[in-house]
Amino acid sequence: MLLLSNTTALTLLLSKLLQECLERSNSSAAAQEGSASDSLAIIYVLLMLGLFGFFTLGVMVSNLRARRLQGPRDPYHTYIATDAWRQKDREHFQA
Repeated sequence: MLLLSNTTALTLLLSKLLQECLERSNSSAAAQEGSASDSLAIIYVLLMLGLFGFFTLGVMVSNLRARRLQGPRDPYHTYIATDAWRQKDREHFQA
């Protein structure tokens, strides 16, 4: 068996590793195309969830602001709180 010098053995080892790496990258090219479409699908799902969350948050905030603007002077709340119309209703039904 021939003894190779260290530089020759290192060169052969590195060239074999490079060839194996290139073969693996060429064979996995089809798999990478599938993973690219999978990553786009994940981005699409995250985008839809984000839009749904933004819409839901907007509805909740607008509802809270509308309730704050009503305040305690709203006639409906005054009617419920005081129940002042009960006497008028009784007078109307008794007549």
